[in-house]
Amino acid sequence: MIKATITGYLGGDAQIKTIGGREYVPLSIATNGREKDEAGQWQDVTQWIEVLWGNTSSGLVQYLKRGTAILAHGTLRASVYIDKNGYPRIGMTIWADYVELSQGNKKTEE
Repeated sequence: MIKATITGYLGGDAQIKTIGGREYVPLSIATNGREKDEAGQWQDVTQWIEVLWGNTSSGLVQYLKRGTAILAHGTLRASVYIDKNGYPRIGMTIWADYVELSQGNKKTEE
């Protein structure tokens, strides 16, 4: 089991969904960084991590809006999928033990 902590910004408002008969709050978290491309030039990159959080009774859910900075901690799972262009990709999902608001909230345009 691999434990992971991620900080980033929500890509959309939180909504409670039922998956396999159990309620979860699925979240998409964007993290930003820099990496070198094939030409050796630094590029800004955004990585999206999916988070599934099972604490639907938390009062925090109402505050999880698009652009909100959050921290999520839980078990990391990887899966392979084929993207829309037919290329294999690896998806990362964190099954969160806890989610909390983080510092650095930014304003987003609706």
